Amino acid sequence: MSLVLDPAAQDLLFREARTANTFTDEPVTDEQVQAIYDLVKFGPTAFNQSPLRVVLVRS
Repeated sequence: MSLVLDPAAQDLLFREARTANTFTDEPVTDEQVQAIYDLVKFGPTAFNQSPLRVVLVRS
């Protein structure tokens, strides 16, 4: 098993990553919210001193 990311994954994570600074009025589905949460819940926090807190607001 290789623990090295392939070049396409490296590009996506480190070279092509962008921060969103505009938003659309397109609704986000419950499935999309769950998929995003499933990814970020394993992200690092400052030695578990800053746990992930998420507030989802829909109007």
